[in-house]
Amino acid sequence: MRNAAANIQTIPRGTRNDNVIQLFPKDQPRRIDTLWDTVEPIALRVNTGEGGKSYRQSLEMFTREQRFAHAVLVYASETYEGGHYQFFFNSSGILWEDAMQGLREIGASECAEILSAAALRAGGYPPANRTERQKMLLQLSPRFADLDARFVNTDPLTPLEDYMKANRAAFYFTKAPI
Repeated sequence: MRNAAANIQTIPRGTRNDNVIQLFPKDQPRRIDTLWDTVEPIALRVNTGEGGKSYRQSLEMFTREQRFAHAVLVYASETYEGGHYQFFFNSSGILWEDAMQGLREIGASECAEILSAAALRAGGYPPANRTERQKMLLQLSPRFADLDARFVNTDPLTPLEDYMKANRAAFYFTKAPI
């Protein structure tokens, strides 16, 4: 996945690494890269590292469809790469609510249920602030292996592709992203 590297923080080595496993099914990295080309303007602009208010403000110029597609793709990418622990631990964890709404919007209800269950294990309503969310994860030490396994057996990318095609007009970017 290509991303705005400044917005991504990886889990430090030795930190709950029993929860971090690569989950990519065989063809998912290629599919993710293809979808990423469409949502990259959002990733270049979105502020995931400074809390909820900054995050919401950074998304004001984007359509609902764009925001949902971006959140779903980031969720899928992070979860395939390192499981739900990685998704919540990294700055991407701020996207969990938008990703859950987006999964419902695109018709990936099983994935939305999985993310909802993961959020419950991550404190019920994981904080937007990354430091607070990381402290909560370290304190709770949630296990996500069963949810990670369920997630791998779903396919959020096909409904996401279909959603983006059905809403093609919403994915034309008319404003400079940065």
